Amino acid sequence: MRNAVPWNALIKAYALDGNLVDARHLFETMPAKTAVTWNLLITSYAQLGHLEECWSFFNSMADRDIVTWTTIIQVFADAGDIESTQIFFNRVPFRNIYTWNTLLAGYAQLGHLDRALDHFREMPERDVISWNALIVAHGEKGFVDQARRAFDLMPEQDVVSWTAIAQAYSRNGHLAGALGMFQAMPQKSPFAWTATISGYADNGQMREAESTFHAMEHKGVVAWNALLQG
Repeated sequence: MRNAVPWNALIKAYALDGNLVDARHLFETMPAKTAVTWNLLITSYAQLGHLEECWSFFNSMADRDIVTWTTIIQVFADAGDIESTQIFFNRVPFRNIYTWNTLLAGYAQLGHLDRALDHFREMPERDVISWNALIVAHGEKGFVDQARRAFDLMPEQDVVSWTAIAQAYSRNGHLAGALGMFQAMPQKSPFAWTATISGYADNGQMREAESTFHAMEHKGVVAWNALLQG
């Protein structure tokens, strides 16, 4: 619905500014609301921690699309409520790879390795995001060898895959392995550089952290924080 676009843009602007009162007022006065509008409002309230309102908006929707279902799953996964996340996933009337990956990532982020593995095996299809979540899930539990096995079994790796396996090594004190993966990366993202700096700093190797920091071509605030918090 074309005339909803400027309304959605205004709601998003208010939400980004943290002004949910005006965002909500604008939403309620809209002549017509699309699924995009509802999804935008749910996401906006979730980002500021208003889960009850997210639940209320979700229940008020007459027509939910796959983005709505994926959004509400992500909302409760980010909030650490894995049981509600699972309930919503089970209620999804039509699932796609994004829905499956959202729940898988939730399990990985919250340290539910067994659930992540079961979910991964049940997936009708997998992509690089699925495999990356599996690497993270093993790394969070300290199973570096299994994380590396998942990395090696991937049909293809992207920059996130390389960063995830390097982090799995560094977080568990395997700095040589982390450095080896970092050096072997075909493409080093700012996040990969920062993760390497954090790995050194977290393990008390500040000289190496500083050396890596100074080797960065573009130093952002996150990289500075990683160095200073070591």
